[in-house]
Amino acid sequence: MTDALTIKPGQLNRPVTIRRQSGTADTFGQIADTWTDYRKCWAGVDLVRMEEAFGSNQLTSHKQVIWTARWSRLQILPGMRLISGSETYEIQAVNNVERRNRVTHMLCIILNAGS
Repeated sequence: MTDALTIKPGQLNRPVTIRRQSGTADTFGQIADTWTDYRKCWAGVDLVRMEEAFGSNQLTSHKQVIWTARWSRLQILPGMRLISGSETYEIQAVNNVERRNRVTHMLCIILNAGS
């Protein structure tokens, strides 16, 4: 039986950046949404589901993954973005495993696939 609070050696093998959305005013006073770095850490990824569908004369794919990272006092919220290499993910849900402040799981969908 694997302990949900245990991180295996080598599991957190990808450097990632968590970004949060912030609004800044441009030269005309209009609010422009920008994404700023919030937290950098090491994380591991597991594929949850991958779907492809054909609609509106185009093939679309949907990739859902769970990223695992060590817990941090910097609160990660749904709607933030996770960047790994050239891939960008939207964080849909965040789980502080067993509310023990040791491991965080982030359910994400991919917004763009890297090359």
